[in-house]
Amino acid sequence: WDRPGSGHSPFQEGRRLTSVIDDARAVAKVLGVERVPVAGFSGGGCHVLALVATATDLVTRGVVINPAPPADDVHVAELPAPMDRLVSAARDQPARLAVVIRGLELIGGRLGEALRLRSLPPSDRAVVTGPARALFESIAAEGARQAHAYGNEALMFWREPWGFALDSFPVPLDVFSGEEDPFRAFCRRLETAGATFHGYAGGHNSCFVPQVEDDVMAALAAPV
Repeated sequence: WDRPGSGHSPFQEGRRLTSVIDDARAVAKVLGVERVPVAGFSGGGCHVLALVATATDLVTRGVVINPAPPADDVHVAELPAPMDRLVSAARDQPARLAVVIRGLELIGGRLGEALRLRSLPPSDRAVVTGPARALFESIAAEGARQAHAYGNEALMFWREPWGFALDSFPVPLDVFSGEEDPFRAFCRRLETAGATFHGYAGGHNSCFVPQVEDDVMAALAAPV
């Protein structure tokens, strides 16, 4: 389903990361299921962490791929530049960052695509311009359906504490992390807290290759 403010789902004022719990319960009720495994990539992985940590009556296990960290000082200090400044700004100067993000959103077309690709490591660039190009184009189009969707999501992640602990997990958690991903240090911290760690070559988007996709699905389908 679309998270509030993305795709066709209306924006939800005051939404927090833990708001996904009620959303997931509503979806499970519609589907007629009780407990399910959950998986998420990037920001979706942050939502899975919220479910794994707080909704054990609903989820049987979680699989996260390159989840972003909360904006605690210890996590920000482990981020590479300029990601560390972005997260700090979302926490300490959200209004100013919102203006910057919305200015960047106005840059579209070929220039916007060129700037986006230039920001990626070569490994990720090869993935998003190769066989998975159509997938990434559709994701970008859906994410941009509503104005400021990406900016609002970033501010939601980092403007305030998440509201749950990440020092242990009551259900199994698998973490997939690219060697060049900016959130790798956070993924390693999740391993220290008891998650099963899976590393792979490449960056944030390099998980969209057949071998890693197969590994993710195997982890998701593993018996509990």
